[in-house]
Amino acid sequence: MRSLLLSCLLGLGAAAALAQPVSEAPPSAVVLNDQDNFVSAPDVAFDTQGNQVVVWRRFHLDDRDGDVLVRRYDAAGAPLGPETQVNVDEADDHNSPRVAAGSQSRFVVVWTRTAPDGSDTGVLARVWDGGHSQSGEIQVPTFTSGRQQDANVGMDAGGGFVVVWESNGQEPDGKFGIFARRFSAAGTPLGPEFRVDVPAGRNARIPRVAVWPDGRFVVLWSRGLSEGGAGVFARLFTASGDPSGGEILLAGDTATPFLQVPAAAARAEGGFAAAWQVCRDEGTCVIRSRSFGPAGQPLGVELPVSPAGQRSSSPDVAVDARGDSAVTWRQCLSGPVQFTNCTAHARFFDPQGIPLGTVSLRWNNNLLAPVVAAHQPDFLLIWEAFSCIGVGCGVPRPTGIYGERYRLDVPPSGDCVPTEEALCLNRSRFQVEASYRAADGTSGTAQAIPLTADSGYFWFFGEENLELLVKVIDGCAQNDRFWVFTGGLTNVEVDLKVTDTETGAVKTYLNPQGRSFQPIQDTAAFQGCTGADFALPAPALSPAAAAVWEPDIVNIFCIGSSDFLCVNDSHFAVDVSWRTPDGAMGRGRALQLTADSGVFWFFQPDNLELVVKVLDGCAVNGSHWVFAAGLTNVEVELRVEDIRTGQQKVYRNPQGRSFQPIQDTRAFPNCP
Repeated sequence: MRSLLLSCLLGLGAAAALAQPVSEAPPSAVVLNDQDNFVSAPDVAFDTQGNQVVVWRRFHLDDRDGDVLVRRYDAAGAPLGPETQVNVDEADDHNSPRVAAGSQSRFVVVWTRTAPDGSDTGVLARVWDGGHSQSGEIQVPTFTSGRQQDANVGMDAGGGFVVVWESNGQEPDGKFGIFARRFSAAGTPLGPEFRVDVPAGRNARIPRVAVWPDGRFVVLWSRGLSEGGAGVFARLFTASGDPSGGEILLAGDTATPFLQVPAAAARAEGGFAAAWQVCRDEGTCVIRSRSFGPAGQPLGVELPVSPAGQRSSSPDVAVDARGDSAVTWRQCLSGPVQFTNCTAHARFFDPQGIPLGTVSLRWNNNLLAPVVAAHQPDFLLIWEAFSCIGVGCGVPRPTGIYGERYRLDVPPSGDCVPTEEALCLNRSRFQVEASYRAADGTSGTAQAIPLTADSGYFWFFGEENLELLVKVIDGCAQNDRFWVFTGGLTNVEVDLKVTDTETGAVKTYLNPQGRSFQPIQDTAAFQGCTGADFALPAPALSPAAAAVWEPDIVNIFCIGSSDFLCVNDSHFAVDVSWRTPDGAMGRGRALQLTADSGVFWFFQPDNLELVVKVLDGCAVNGSHWVFAAGLTNVEVELRVEDIRTGQQKVYRNPQGRSFQPIQDTRAFPNCP
């Protein structure tokens, strides 16, 4: 079985091996926990030696003027000296720091300086070599009227760097534009600033830059489209700062009302990875990602990173030398309470875009600004945490900056190429496709969403309405076969096709019209077992306990954790327990997929066992509906609770029986 081995390096130091990603691992290292001040807005980078550089902002609640600080750690995670203040001037507010590192121990920090009255802002930089500053404060823009802010920076192998920022003082109509400037390793400007976005006058915002070792770079930003909607754009530049062409639309269209906050990371082969936030009119936001070639051409498909129906934001992306990538984001409760009950997440992908696993980090329920950096084979996650007093976080408590490091050990992939209509499972050897036909004659090709290396799901009619969960398991050690397991939450006609791309063998499975999708547990599906079986080790750490809320908060919404799902506007909680024939028992571990659905695993995180969705059927029959399907034959107890009323429904699958589909359209007849 293909596996992802994530090693969480405790204290940013020695490794403790984990199995597939362990959700909600507690913070393993406090970079800074200042009880007298707020610390916020962290960023992180690796230099070529594997040392880590962490920057953040510090300020006091009674004095909003802040400072930018930096601290370095060696490759084993041990501090390389104390924290150091970066900004020299202390009269203004210094905020939004970003850091980039290059050869040996050289790095650069950029940040925004805000005047005391907030009337204008500027962008500054400072160059360091190890623990020693190599420059004073560098005024980055040559144009300093109005607001220059939200700076980002990237560094090449020789220490030269590129700074990008947004400015609204250079447009006659007050709109923002994107500007850049190149610097030598010593911090000397290599020419004046130059305009990045073309044509001007369209209010371009939130620039990000990725720099290749040879000095070439790409700049990303977001803006509205002239004909409506929104998009994320990119423009490529040579090492001398000359544009390699015009701007490129990476994502977005006239139907996308709000698309912003891009992130970018250079790939070793010359392309780049990008991530961005897509928001809908109803207030939900998702994170998506895609890889692009050296000329900006799209590679593979656009990948859904975060679950639909949630409020996901602040993406970041990193790529290691092998081409594996990690995307981080912040995800908050989708109910009316904003900026509380927020979690930080990271999802890992192989070079072909196959998901390798997800980690979810929780600390006092309130996490901000997750960022990630890569130095093969490690990914370092840094995030900010705070706690609250009062409803809606009326009084925030001082924050802390935390970090964990993860290591990927991934065997080679197969020949399958994922598309929007095909999953690639089990070392990318098996291609899975599905089609459907409804009772009224409506038909189509199912849309594929990968979950783990061995599993994924399909939707038919809407991306938040999950219909089919599929996994292909390496059972070679048991019976010299690959196994196909499928569960469905539908009763329409379904044609499922699984192709072994190594041998050309094909298996098809048909669910007839009007029948609840019957479980598929084909343990003799495919022959052709060759090579080693990649076994998963046992977890070395236990998941964290359920989240803790402040006692004075009156909560009428479900709060998700690793043990249960929160679905249908967070009004329903779903949890699962299981028992095997030999008496082993436990609780199912939850993974949210959409606002209405999620999955559970029992034994290993890449081996999904149960999919559940709770639908609002009030307009049809005055009830909320419960649908569930399983890829298991062990004893299962599924419990669904309406948080508002306390009403519960319990469903049981007996030992030894293939989990039978649940399609309960009168589960909760309590619609308002």
